[in-house]
Amino acid sequence: MTVMPVAILWYADVVAARESTGESVDQYVKTGMLERHIPGMGLAVIRNGRIDKIGAHGYADLSFDVKVRPTTLFSVASITKSFTAVAVMMLVEAGKLRLDDGIGQYLEGLPPLWRDVPMRRLLNHTSGLPDDTVDQYTANTIADTSEGVLQLLRDRHIDFVPGTASRYNQTNFLLLGRLIEKLSGQSFTQFGAERMFKPFNLQGAAFGDSRMVIRNRATVYTPFRFGTGTPMLLDHAEVLHYENAPFTYPHDGLSISIENFAIWLNALLNSKLISRSSLEEIWTSAKLNDGSIPQRPPATTLWRSYGLGWVVAPDKSHPSAGGKGGMRAAFFVYPNDNIAVIVLTNAQGSGPERFADGIARLYFP
Repeated sequence: MTVMPVAILWYADVVAARESTGESVDQYVKTGMLERHIPGMGLAVIRNGRIDKIGAHGYADLSFDVKVRPTTLFSVASITKSFTAVAVMMLVEAGKLRLDDGIGQYLEGLPPLWRDVPMRRLLNHTSGLPDDTVDQYTANTIADTSEGVLQLLRDRHIDFVPGTASRYNQTNFLLLGRLIEKLSGQSFTQFGAERMFKPFNLQGAAFGDSRMVIRNRATVYTPFRFGTGTPMLLDHAEVLHYENAPFTYPHDGLSISIENFAIWLNALLNSKLISRSSLEEIWTSAKLNDGSIPQRPPATTLWRSYGLGWVVAPDKSHPSAGGKGGMRAAFFVYPNDNIAVIVLTNAQGSGPERFADGIARLYFP
């Protein structure tokens, strides 16, 4: 869901940041939070292989004036896909699977037309599989279990022949989550905790929706009211209630602190989780069967194409790859500049990708 006015206004903020000389990151953040009405934010900058800055700004909860700390958890929504993609690449490097194998080689009971869809097509949203969500505006699914979803989708036609088009699709990561569980012998949450977080002593990262009590998690605020059809834009903010069944956690379930996210991303960039070649494969834009790269039309969004679970922005001077989630969190890695920026907010519609890019450009020569 794209909120055009917010993104357009935020672009002006980025331009102003580029033209301003001597503006500090902290002042840029302070100004941006006030203009965008962001209650709380966690910020991290990674530069030249080390964590250069971690910032905690504003309030995690407005009702009780709880301030954001480096250890405050933020719900990062679809950024979870970026973590899931790394988990898949860990299994690839362990020799458990190959990206060009069909998903049916590893998971049984799938509809015949699904079985030959390569893992690569699931990761980069070129699979053509029918989506398991109710609509494009929320993460609500058509059933409460993965088995129920697969049963309802079994008789639906695929949207297009795999590899001939691109369409964002949550079913892809439902299958990837099941794949991780099948090949690792662990639940998806166990795999994340033990294989991706525990080696770096990351404490507190958790999976769950707004119904779950998760210690130190920031409250999410939204200017939208969701129901049926297009969300209603309000003249005030409300608490966002979001419900995710456990089978959706591989694509929409993670809550993590800015401190832990920065440690994890820095470890990833320093080849502590997967090799540099695997990471660069994640950052490579998807290609269709005819060799073309499907791209989003030029618009207010920064990124133009999908890599493997990550979004890709092929800027000529400063290309980047990363993730965005829930219109409230974003991160980008700028390989040519040896910089990465993470912005986690608790305000839906806050333009986090523009915020992250604006901060990164304060560091560019």
